[in-house]
Amino acid sequence: MEKRRARSPHPETGFGNGFVAVVEILFYFLRQRLYPARFKTVKDAVSNIEKWKSIARSLTLLLALAAINPCAQATEISPDVDAVFDLYCYNCHDDLVQKGEVDLIALPELDQDARLELLNRIEEQVYLSQMPPKNKEQPTATEKEQLLAWVSESFAALGAKSEFREKLHEPEFGNYVDHDKLFSGEIKEMPFSPARRWLISPYIFDRKIQSIVGRAAAELEIMNPMHLPDVSGVRDYDNKIAGGDHFVTMLANANAIADHQLAIISPEKFKAAESKRAALLSRITDYERTNPNHPFLPTFREQLAKQEKEIKEAKEAARKEAKIDAPFRTITTQPTPPGEVEMKAAILHQYALVYDREPNPGELAGCLKLLQESIAKVGNTEGLKRMLMAVLLQPDFLYRSELGEGPEDEYGRRRLSSREASYAIAYALTERGPDKLLKLAAQRDQLKTKQQYQKHVERLLAAPGGKILIDDRTPTARTRGYSTLQPAKLRFFREFFGYSKAYQIFKDNKRFEGATHRENRNSHEIAIRQMINEADLMVDRILERDENVFQELLTSNRFYLYHNGDNEEAQKILAERKRLLEKMAGDYQEMKPKEFWETYKLDLDVQFGINSRGRMDQEVAAEIDRLMKSIPLEGEPIIYPRRHNANLRIPVRDGMMAKNRTNMFNIDHNTWSYIAEQPFEIPNRKGILTHPVWLTAHSLNTSTDPVIRGKWVREKLLAGFVPDVPISVDAAIPEDHNKTLRQRLHDKTKHASCWKCHESMNPLGYA
Repeated sequence: MEKRRARSPHPETGFGNGFVAVVEILFYFLRQRLYPARFKTVKDAVSNIEKWKSIARSLTLLLALAAINPCAQATEISPDVDAVFDLYCYNCHDDLVQKGEVDLIALPELDQDARLELLNRIEEQVYLSQMPPKNKEQPTATEKEQLLAWVSESFAALGAKSEFREKLHEPEFGNYVDHDKLFSGEIKEMPFSPARRWLISPYIFDRKIQSIVGRAAAELEIMNPMHLPDVSGVRDYDNKIAGGDHFVTMLANANAIADHQLAIISPEKFKAAESKRAALLSRITDYERTNPNHPFLPTFREQLAKQEKEIKEAKEAARKEAKIDAPFRTITTQPTPPGEVEMKAAILHQYALVYDREPNPGELAGCLKLLQESIAKVGNTEGLKRMLMAVLLQPDFLYRSELGEGPEDEYGRRRLSSREASYAIAYALTERGPDKLLKLAAQRDQLKTKQQYQKHVERLLAAPGGKILIDDRTPTARTRGYSTLQPAKLRFFREFFGYSKAYQIFKDNKRFEGATHRENRNSHEIAIRQMINEADLMVDRILERDENVFQELLTSNRFYLYHNGDNEEAQKILAERKRLLEKMAGDYQEMKPKEFWETYKLDLDVQFGINSRGRMDQEVAAEIDRLMKSIPLEGEPIIYPRRHNANLRIPVRDGMMAKNRTNMFNIDHNTWSYIAEQPFEIPNRKGILTHPVWLTAHSLNTSTDPVIRGKWVREKLLAGFVPDVPISVDAAIPEDHNKTLRQRLHDKTKHASCWKCHESMNPLGYA
């Protein structure tokens, strides 16, 4: 095979020899036109030509220096690299073939942007062993290192960073690490983690707010300023930095919290409380007039009583002051500026409340100075508020530090201090700060060894706790969200599998079987929320058993449907509802429509969603007739039991609650008989990856998507990698109503340039 080398530039100018020759000839003829000469001999003529050619070369060099791209020589292809390209690359990527529109020979002549783009592509393909193709001869490890070193040198010469290398620092690209090299033992350097600040999770943030303001957290409308993308995989809390937008939210939060700490009720907040009270009173009046037996009425009356109490307390200054913590009240109730002792007591109390520690000398001095100056300018209460806000605005409010404040080991690595370790353990396992025993261990510096860590980890995992709502986005008007005793573990698997983001997928309600015009509860969104709850239940029960967890998650064919996990309660409710249905079916045949409505109007509203608002008309009568005709006389009715709540609804056969949730599992709602003992086996499904919510979460709004599913399996489950889609590639699947999605995807990705990546995704996505 003929060796194809990069085009050789002129040694002085960087331009090709042909360009220089043309300039020389043009310059000579220009001189002859301006200064015609007469030479006596050929020797004189030749001498004159050479003289002007020398001038032309000098001028050419000056022109080149003025016009040349400053990075023209930054990407010279060295002879060694050129030899590797010649062996493995030029055959497909030279100036004649240019497969994938890549011409390596032209690399030195590209402008900087094009050159950087091509260098990034070369580096990624070589690093990931994507090129040469698997069926071609492969470069040796030494040759690969040679190419990658040349690419790095080229980036440095161009004063640019490698986009690919930058990506490798992100956690989602961890699979790009050479695993053979990582575990071969050839790396002798002792591992360590860099000093860093971790962003606390949204759940820890909420717990921190609750620890400061108690039950008032919801009423204060505190917002988490940091929001991580809700994507499949384990979310990273080490790569987010607070900026200006975040500070605006932090400032609003600090203002609201400080107001609460000092019992300051702003005019705006008082007006909002009065507005809420008026809205509740209007709603109660409406229900008392139209449906006095409505089950929500007692709740509304409780909320109204609470609101009126808060408004009354806000008006009573004496009772307001009684709610303020003593170190703060000492300052706010004084008619004169407080002394330094009182000020320091307030600062110490705020640090203990917010950060569970004392301020260091620098923090104490800074807060004391701020408090003194603020009180002198705006008075005791407002001055104290400014100091409280300053403490709340410190970085530690959003971050957990892992700076390595412990002793240095024999390898030069610094351990976490006992205090740092106490927060790392507590946040990882409990989503809240350290408990009393962890605090005590940190104070005694007893978190230094593996045995000490293990003792507290095992203790916290075994410690009983109350149930915690896992996701405040999944409750509906009819069903609660899922609550668990092990929120940290369940949340890990939720994030890893990513099924909880199914609620972000929006399907067409008009095409969603069973959706009605009467109520939004018959929507895809509500069905998906309930399915997410049942997926949480499935995962949580597998975690509770703690036997072959991953195998069970990926292979179990037992699922929950219209169930809360309490089989005993389900059996009891099923028997009660069967008796109710039988009685209603019999009475409907015997009673007149209005008499039937008077007898069962509460059940019709609560159980079946027929809210007549206190009157019987033709529309209500027609709805009742459709309902009674749909009640099954054979088989078990579908139920959705909930704990500690009488508002239990029976989905009917022609309603969304029966059709859509069963159809998602490919179960015929017309013939299915409800199963009270769950989980139960569902044919043709195995594991969480076949659960409807996982399939929905990894689809598009308009269709399923085997590429998304296959990419997830390849990267998250099999620890593989798929290169990014080149920016020049149109990845859209063309529409063709005569072909299935699978056929259209195959036609789009079957070409060699696409298939080299899609062969690692499509088969997994189809499966």
